[in-house]
Amino acid sequence: MVGTVSIFTPSFIVLVAALPHFDRLQRSRLFRRAVHGALLSFVGLLLSTTVHFAMAASWTPISVILAALAFVALRFKIDVVWIVLIGGVISAATL
Repeated sequence: MVGTVSIFTPSFIVLVAALPHFDRLQRSRLFRRAVHGALLSFVGLLLSTTVHFAMAASWTPISVILAALAFVALRFKIDVVWIVLIGGVISAATL
């Protein structure tokens, strides 16, 4: 409980403090560039994490097929909840 509160409270306080000024901040070129940089940084972090998980995973032919099918489903804009649920059922069934 303490960990959860400690993690989310600072960003919540910043959000509440910035909310009244957000329209003015959004018009600022510097703010838009900072948000763009933060977004690029986040995408890089996700890519790095994905690569590390992929290298640590034990890949079997079934897991490769399942990953490929999940990727295709995402490309067809199927809701991620369904992809996770179906992937979990298939994974549990193949254990």
